[in-house]
Amino acid sequence: MPNPLQTRWRFIDAGRVEAPVSFGRMPTLAGGVAMGGPQILMTAAWARAHFQIGWFDDVDNVLDLDAARQEGIDVFRRPVWGGGAAFYDTEATALFSWFIHMSRFESLDEALKYFRPAMERVLDDLGLGEARIEGSSDIRFEGRKLGTVITQSVMGTKVVGGFLNLKRPDLELYRKVARVPEEKFADKVIKDMVEYICTPADVRGRDLPY
Repeated sequence: MPNPLQTRWRFIDAGRVEAPVSFGRMPTLAGGVAMGGPQILMTAAWARAHFQIGWFDDVDNVLDLDAARQEGIDVFRRPVWGGGAAFYDTEATALFSWFIHMSRFESLDEALKYFRPAMERVLDDLGLGEARIEGSSDIRFEGRKLGTVITQSVMGTKVVGGFLNLKRPDLELYRKVARVPEEKFADKVIKDMVEYICTPADVRGRDLPY
């Protein structure tokens, strides 16, 4: 199997972008890769606070839509990526994604295994080396969530990516609006959602700007 890094790559820094714009670009970007074009590494940060709903979720099961409306927070359904309600505050989250040719890896697990050392190297370079990729997808520091790793087949490509918290979002707002299933924290040492989230400042003693 060819080495994925011995092919042409395209780097895109989308910068500060709103979620609908970012997801609206995805079919074009993924389609180019699926048709044999250069694989893509893309970075971005959410430019506006919003709730995201998983593409297969019933919104009423995961979010109080009236409460979100009263708080003036946009609600946006992800066209890809799992389930649940996630709150992203303004410029509080840095995103990264590799769009890979579908044939490069036989499985998503193999794709994640291949790129995991790169993610760990970046954590170390940013002074976040004490954080670890644990559980099904979380990047954790002392049992608290610093970010997430994601793998999924998307529009004819395999995607490995995730996000890092840059600052603490308004989790009291999340708790007020989102309907969090009890099993969400079943595998976590820290059970309180607000205490569970950490930031680069908690790990390295200072903030990490985008």
